[in-house]
Amino acid sequence: MNFVTLYYFTVVVEEQNITRAAKRLHVTQQALSKSIARLEDELEVSLFERKPSFSLTYAGLRLYETARQITYTKDRFISELSDIKSARTEVLKVGMSQARSEMLLPMLLPHFLKTHPDSQIMLVQGVRKYIEDSLHYDDVDILFSFSPVMVNDIEEIPLLKERFFLIVPKKVISDKYGSRYDEIVTLMKEDTKLSLFKDAPFLMMNKNNRSRIIFENYSIRQGVTPRIVVEAESLSALLRLACAGVGITIYPETFTTIHDHLFRSKDSPIEVFPIRDKDTYGTFVVAHKKWKQLSIEASDFIETAIQCTKELAASITDEQEANYENSWNL
Repeated sequence: MNFVTLYYFTVVVEEQNITRAAKRLHVTQQALSKSIARLEDELEVSLFERKPSFSLTYAGLRLYETARQITYTKDRFISELSDIKSARTEVLKVGMSQARSEMLLPMLLPHFLKTHPDSQIMLVQGVRKYIEDSLHYDDVDILFSFSPVMVNDIEEIPLLKERFFLIVPKKVISDKYGSRYDEIVTLMKEDTKLSLFKDAPFLMMNKNNRSRIIFENYSIRQGVTPRIVVEAESLSALLRLACAGVGITIYPETFTTIHDHLFRSKDSPIEVFPIRDKDTYGTFVVAHKKWKQLSIEASDFIETAIQCTKELAASITDEQEANYENSWNL
């Protein structure tokens, strides 16, 4: 048994299919099957159940758990040797969506780099599935996302609880309700009813985006089928379009702190209504593999994130808390 054989075995387990695993490893299916068979002969146990479906035996499960730790320890040792030879600082790999990185990193990095001025950070960005896969395959050390993170054997550290605001252009309300403007705003602040705007244009993130899925489910519970006129990948783009009067959108509560002029000013072109549906709330977390020993930099980065998100939650004004019954803090 050697590192190559163990690695081949872990890839077969992760892919749950010899053909896919062989393709990922760039070896023939026959060569991979022989490698697994030799490993089973050497250990004198069956590692996989072939029928009725391809799955791990208990011995295979124990080997997989051990192999991951062995592989990680080996990779970390080689990396440390490389750093020693080149006098290079360890690179901290962080997974986060683009929107979250634009909001969190300007707060987080200045604090972190004060205590770790020589650290190197590689940011891995993408849709939720991509960055979760990056954690699964150890392409990132820590991941910022919403619970539950769909990766096995991880620890989730809750940072804050978040809900959405419904962003309605004042122009949309005026065009639809005219002199009833103030009445509609009062009704919406008491209870956000999508039915009041069921025929209005909506601006949404692309399908499969978390906020889009949450809003679609919320719409179903409200008995409304929104008329979506714009789909985009950028939250900030949708907000700007809403401010231009193009249509209604939703916006994460934490992001409102970086747009004071829009969310606090009486001269803002939008009205902001909290969505109080508990099923739309989410818990923002930082996650890492349970079995993976975190570096000092990774541990300190997480601690810095915890402190920064506490400050973010506390930055809500007393007026907001009174008006919107805010529920950021966990």
